Amino acid sequence: MKTVYLTGGTGFLGSHFIRNYLSTWDYDVHCFVRGNSDGLCTQRLKQTVLAVNASYPGKKALNLDGLTAIRSDITLPRLGLSEEWLDTARRGPAGSTFFHFASSLNFEEKNKDAIYDHNINGLRHAVDVASVLRCDAFFYISTAYTVGIHEGHVAERLHRPAAFNNYYEETKCAAEHLITELCGAKGLRLAIVRPSVVIGPSKSCKTGGSKTGLYGLIREMHRLKPHLKRVHVPVTAYGNPDAGVNLIPVDYVCHDIFRLFDDPGVRNGLHHATADNNVNIAALVELIKRHLGLPNVTVERSDRFDSERAPAIERLLARTTAFYDSITRTTKHFEKNAGAKWILGMDDVERYVIEAVRAFEPVESQEPDEAAIAMAGDSADLSVYAAGNMAAETRAFSNAAGDPV
Repeated sequence: MKTVYLTGGTGFLGSHFIRNYLSTWDYDVHCFVRGNSDGLCTQRLKQTVLAVNASYPGKKALNLDGLTAIRSDITLPRLGLSEEWLDTARRGPAGSTFFHFASSLNFEEKNKDAIYDHNINGLRHAVDVASVLRCDAFFYISTAYTVGIHEGHVAERLHRPAAFNNYYEETKCAAEHLITELCGAKGLRLAIVRPSVVIGPSKSCKTGGSKTGLYGLIREMHRLKPHLKRVHVPVTAYGNPDAGVNLIPVDYVCHDIFRLFDDPGVRNGLHHATADNNVNIAALVELIKRHLGLPNVTVERSDRFDSERAPAIERLLARTTAFYDSITRTTKHFEKNAGAKWILGMDDVERYVIEAVRAFEPVESQEPDEAAIAMAGDSADLSVYAAGNMAAETRAFSNAAGDPV
C-alpha cells in the first residue's frame, strides 16, 4: 500500500483528487487539516469527500478507511505537528508522496500578510515536513496564471513576468521558484502542476462544491441581480469581449495529476493541467446573462472604463468582479507537451452555467416532499425529511432526539 500525505484535502481540488484516485484500497492517505482535534478533522474530511462524490453520476464505492486527518496549520513551522507525531511517522516506510494543494485564493492588497503566510510560508513548512517524512516526491499544485499580465503563448517553464494582475498570482509565481530551489536542495522529485480555471465534474457539469473561478463570477452577478434588474438602461461590464478564458473540469485536472503520480518515469518538471481550447468571454457572458435573466448587461473593453464618471451600478459591478480581471481581459494559450488533450465545447459550457445558476438560486420554502428512515449512531431510527431544490446544496432536517453529537 502506498502512503500519501496531502494538504488542502478539504478544499475543492484536493477533495476531488481524493475522491477520484485515492479513495481505493491502494493508498494510505494522511491529510493535514486545520481544526480542533484529529477526530473532528477526520470527520470533516470524510464528509467533504462524500459530498464531492454526490456531484458525480452513479455511485462509486469509496474506501474512506484509509483516509485520516491530522490536526495542523500550514502557517506554523512543520505545520504545527507535534514532535511525537513526526517521530512516529518518520519511522514508517520511506518512498511516500506529498501533495500540496493548500493555498489562499485571496488577492486583495489589504490581505497581503495572510496571503504570503499561506502561499509562501505554508509551502516552506510543507516541504520541511515532506523531508522529515522521507518522501520521494513533492507535488505542488500551482496555477496557470503565474504568468501575470503576459498574453499569448504560455510555456511550461518558470516565469518572471513584468507585472501581475494581483498579489495571489505574484505569490504563486514566487512559490514556484521557491519550491524548485527547496526540492533541489533536499533531493525531492518535484512536479509543479498548473491548472487553469477549474470547474466541476465533466459528466454532471455540477459545481462540485466550488465557489471560485467561474462560479465566483456567476455568484457575484447573481448577488447583484436585484440591483441590475432595477436598472432599465444597459449596464456595462468592463473586460475584453474578444478574450478567451481556459476552463478545465476538475476530473480532467485530477487525471493529469494522477498520470504524473502513477508514472515512475516522470521526473522533475512543470506541467499544465489545462484545456486545449479557450472559451470566448463575450459568449460566456451571454450565457450567464441569459440564464440569470439579465438582458441589460453588455461587455466593453476595459480601457474605456472611467471609475469617476461611470454609474454607481457599473462601479459596483467592477468592484465585486475585480478578482476575475486577470481571466477576462487577456487571452493565454497554454502549452501542454504531454498528457490528454481536453476540449470543452460551448454546449458543455452552457450546461455548466445552468448548473451554477441553479446552485445559487435560493431554496424555496415548501412542504417536505421526500421522507426516509435513517439510523443514528446509537441504532435509533430517525425520520428524515428533505425539501427544496434537490440540485442545490442539500439541507437535511431530522428529529434529533437520541442522536449523539
